[in-house]
Amino acid sequence: MDSLTRSRTHGSRVSVSHGEDALRSYLAWDGHARAAHMDPDAFASWLEQSVLQYLTANRASLLRARADGVRRLHAPTLDPLTHALERAEAAYASSAEGARIERATHAVAHRRAAVIGIEAFLGKDRSGESPEMANKQTSARAKLTDARASLPPAERELADAVASSPLWRAREAARTAVTAEREATGLAAADADAREASTAGGNSLVTKGDDYEKTCADVVMAMLRDDPTGGTLGLDLGGSIGAEASSDKGAGLLLLRNVTLGLHSGELDCVLVRVNRESAFVDKIPQDGDGTTGRRTLIRRGRTRTADDEVEDEKKPPAAEVLAVFEFKRNPDDVARGFHSRQTTLGWLAGDERSYDAGEWRNRRHPSGHFNRGYHPMKATSWVSAEKFPETSGCDQKGRRAVVLTRDSFRGFRRHGGFYLDGVWLVTRPRTMCGLDAKVSRERDCFFWFLVLFWLFPVTRHSGLFWSTYLGRDSAGSARILRTERVLHSLTDI
Repeated sequence: MDSLTRSRTHGSRVSVSHGEDALRSYLAWDGHARAAHMDPDAFASWLEQSVLQYLTANRASLLRARADGVRRLHAPTLDPLTHALERAEAAYASSAEGARIERATHAVAHRRAAVIGIEAFLGKDRSGESPEMANKQTSARAKLTDARASLPPAERELADAVASSPLWRAREAARTAVTAEREATGLAAADADAREASTAGGNSLVTKGDDYEKTCADVVMAMLRDDPTGGTLGLDLGGSIGAEASSDKGAGLLLLRNVTLGLHSGELDCVLVRVNRESAFVDKIPQDGDGTTGRRTLIRRGRTRTADDEVEDEKKPPAAEVLAVFEFKRNPDDVARGFHSRQTTLGWLAGDERSYDAGEWRNRRHPSGHFNRGYHPMKATSWVSAEKFPETSGCDQKGRRAVVLTRDSFRGFRRHGGFYLDGVWLVTRPRTMCGLDAKVSRERDCFFWFLVLFWLFPVTRHSGLFWSTYLGRDSAGSARILRTERVLHSLTDI
């Protein structure tokens, strides 16, 4: 952690604070919930309040509550039809009639897909292509003839299998009855509204996350351009973090966004790279493996020295040198998970083989399970400074299509006290925290929804001056449940 404490405004809206003092000041806010330190009663009260607040503010949650209310209101007519459909489906699935229809359905679908695919292949203009392609077209025409000829018999078999199956007709009749009842009661429309709102909410969150990441990357770029020495970010751009100074005074700086490098999951939101030599670039990204295909292509084109071929000298900086990694989290409660995730990723990229299981990282890009090299397209990069490397967007006049990062590119990252700290930046918004990240919160909401379904139409009765509920007569828990019932009952009327 650096000890700088600065605040500045970039553009008209974005104010940036960083450093140990700024972090401690933020963590000392009184508004943070600190759920991990609550006793059971305080946690239950906070959970009820926070989730109800979420439910009442979230359109998708309100619509799910309404749909569930409609479903329970019409349960006396819907449930028998639903159970009848389940029995009909079970009988159909376990019968020889059902197996025959499924086989015929699959055969028809396969033949139709073959016809569509071959027609699409033959429909493309391939004039002037190689003789090998002409032979493929001839072969495809013969396959198309066979596929078309095999389709009518398959369709007849399916029609005959359906027509001779009482179980199929019983299943379809049960489905029709359920569908008609859902339409008549309004449940189908309520479920459709809830799904649409949920999809819209998910898309909105993705858009907000992408916009936030773009804003953060723009701010990082502005800070680097405002201070070319890198001091604002605690970097010495005359020398790599934790390593010797670069002897190449003409190095360029690249800011990479959404960097995957063939990771089996996830990505690095932003990576600052110093380009020390032209060999950091390639003009073709291999389609699979960890670089063999790319090297053969480069050799054929006369370019035999690239970053992934060089045997790096410990005293010589790598062709592409990673100086900093940035993790952007719109929700500050997600920062801890993001930090630990980046620790795992950096251990793999830096080649700390004791910190990971190669089998868990093995994929098409990295068949060995170890990181040797990865490629990032130039179209997803921005030049902070170019100097001897002309500024480009995508592929430039020299044919640079990707920057190559190798294991040696990450050698400046070293553990301190078991963690990678230098060069690792976590960026978030100053919002109040509860201590539960997004994944835990989703599990919390799902659990609470289970309770909502249990509470929405509870079996309650008035007995004298008291209400008898699931938790017993006149208990504090019962009172909270009754209040929750009234809130959720009112939501079903929207």
